[in-house]
This record gives sequence, structure tokens and C-alpha cells, in this order.
Amino acid sequence: MKRTQGPPASSLRERLSHGGPVRIAVHGFSLLPAIPPGARLEVVPAGPAGPGAGDLVVVEIGGMPVCHLLASAPSPDAPWITRGLWAAAPDPPVPPEALLAVVSHLDAIGLRIPVTGRPFRAWLAACRAAAPAIRLARQLAWPLVPVSLRRRLRRGLDRERT
Repeated sequence: MKRTQGPPASSLRERLSHGGPVRIAVHGFSLLPAIPPGARLEVVPAGPAGPGAGDLVVVEIGGMPVCHLLASAPSPDAPWITRGLWAAAPDPPVPPEALLAVVSHLDAIGLRIPVTGRPFRAWLAACRAAAPAIRLARQLAWPLVPVSLRRRLRRGLDRERT
């Protein structure tokens, strides 16, 4: 599971307490290819109804904000299950009080996409269709990446898996 390198969860919680949306940057790889590192997310406090299954949420894990998909219908009594967009396995359960925010908009590659409804589902479908081509391009390009950069990338990916 990715622990972001951004501000700690307490800082995000404080910024959200002032009301209104807050923009944060994505630092991990668990949302690829739909949401690349460096993309900006607009997050808002969860409404009275709370998030639903399939919503992108920001939860606190180890004191850091983590943005993942809410994998199952949330229950106020049971832990919630989140996961990266196309992760094979879900994350460890998180308590409902770990919810920091719900993602309302995605700003990536020059597009501003609402994260609910048809536009986001269309974006996910396009990314899912492009994923095999992206994987192939990455495999073909990897030998061209300088060795020093490969080491730095691997160290970053290793940290992500811890």
C-alpha cells in the first residue's frame, strides 16, 4: 500500500475543517494508469450520507493520507476495505473514522474530470483499454532508462510496497 510523501493526515484534516474543497497531489503508483503521479485531486469532506462503494476516498493509514477506491459498501460498524484501482488484492481494513475526504475531481493531463458518474467511468474504461499498451511501452522503454534512474525508481517502488 502506498503511503504518500505529501502532508500528514492531520494537516489535510485541518485544511478540510475550514470547509470547501482542498487540492492535493498524487504521489504513488497504485492508481495508474488512470491517475498518474503528479495529478491533482480535489477532495471534499464526506457528506452526511458518506461515501459509497466505488468512490475514491482519502483515508488515514499510518498517519498519512492514502487515496484508494472504496471496494465495498461501507458500514459504520465494520472496517472499510479499500484498494488501488486495479490491484489484485484489497488493502488491510481501515476503520470508518480513518476517512479524511472523498475525491470530487481529478486534474490530469490537462483534463478536469468529475470523479462521480459517467465522465469518470468513461475515463476508467479508456485507461483500462489502454493499460496493455502502456505496459508494453513501459517494458520496451525500460532498457533505455539510465541505470541510475532505474535504481531510484526501484527504491521508490520498494518503499511503496512496505
